[in-house]
Amino acid sequence: MFTSVNLSLFAIRVSQFSLHVSQMMHPSYFSIQNSEISYNFLQPFYNQYNDGLKGKKNCIFSGCKFSHFLKPVFNVLNGPDSDINRKDIIGERPKIDQNAANLTVFESLFQECKGNDGGVFFIVFNGDVIIEKSNFVNCSAQGRGGVIFFYGESLTILESCFSFCQSKTDGYCIFCASGRKKVDVEQCHFYESKGGLSTAVFLSGFDITTKKLNCTNSNVDSSLLDGSEIDDVIDLLISSSFYLSPSHFFSFEMNEIVNNTGPYIIYFDKTDQVDTIQNVNIINCKLANEKSTSLIYLTDGTTIFKNWGFVFADSSSQVFNSNNPLVIFTSSDNSTLTLQNCFFSLPESSISKDSRLVIDSSVKFGTSDKAKVDFIKTEGCWNQNRFIFREPKTYQKVIISVVVILIFLIGFIFMIVEACRDEKKHKELLKAQEYNEMQNELIQGDEISKQNE
Repeated sequence: MFTSVNLSLFAIRVSQFSLHVSQMMHPSYFSIQNSEISYNFLQPFYNQYNDGLKGKKNCIFSGCKFSHFLKPVFNVLNGPDSDINRKDIIGERPKIDQNAANLTVFESLFQECKGNDGGVFFIVFNGDVIIEKSNFVNCSAQGRGGVIFFYGESLTILESCFSFCQSKTDGYCIFCASGRKKVDVEQCHFYESKGGLSTAVFLSGFDITTKKLNCTNSNVDSSLLDGSEIDDVIDLLISSSFYLSPSHFFSFEMNEIVNNTGPYIIYFDKTDQVDTIQNVNIINCKLANEKSTSLIYLTDGTTIFKNWGFVFADSSSQVFNSNNPLVIFTSSDNSTLTLQNCFFSLPESSISKDSRLVIDSSVKFGTSDKAKVDFIKTEGCWNQNRFIFREPKTYQKVIISVVVILIFLIGFIFMIVEACRDEKKHKELLKAQEYNEMQNELIQGDEISKQNE
């Protein structure tokens, strides 16, 4: 049985190529490095259907480029797809108690990848997924998760970039229905996301950490906000940047949300005053229409914002004043919001007051100050834009060819030398045999002569 598979330095530009774990006799370690795979139209590149084998396995993709897929590149399931109710995966909460491979994607580029749910990843399994320093460009889904559709144990995304990704419903970039242990998204950039009924980043889980993120130009599809259907759209509580629903630990800090447009900008569900929600800037964001109600929507929460900046300084920014005040948050229940050490570029008269909104005396109005936000490190993922699989250069080919020829020549000479040695030994053996036969004949002749006498 194989214990590992490692494929490196290869390029595949043919359609209908796919790897199935069952076909590889369930390797405990599987790795692909520095490879380009494209134009896969009818099936995922990596399929894994967990069958309950004991012992976790690992699958690692590093320095790869995937492009022009019409199915998710990675399709990892606890069981047959027919057992999963995609439309009600949050309410249904499928059972996934079996072990499956841990999936790691590192320094890779994904372009023009599409799927029904999850343009690149469709993952429903009891394992860990780690994505680091990777770039996703023009990926999309007909349903949820323009890049990622996830329901499982642990999801970690670090120093990665999502550009021009979209979905028609939840999660223009990421849809995480449940992280049963943790969901950690840090040092990521979401740029020009677009979608329908929800938000760029949809995260629901036990422990959620969202830190050092930039979400720029994330917009709800404007066609959904036109005409008589607007009431139905508002009922869906669309937010253009983040939907975050923790059930235990929660951190939302050092983030910037810039030039986003939607009925709401952020949706917090079940947040608490002990959660870390601080050092965030909302810059030049727009509420989509007159029936849009606020920047933030809260449900089931007693929430405190610390060190937030609300900036509307661009010439194209939406105009808020005493006749058209900015509503910070709304809620359909008794949720409350407290602002501490926050900054507004607007005067206090341009802010709508609400009994559930507590504005601390430390809040400043009419200021150009913003919240202090640490540098968002995303060079690693942007560098993947320049990743192109390249064959060796001419001089490298010559060197390789010379080395290969020398190896064959040395082998050939060695074979000739060994053959000569064998021939020499064979001749020596023949001479020894002839000598022995002559001696035997002389001895036999002497014995016959003695008998005759």
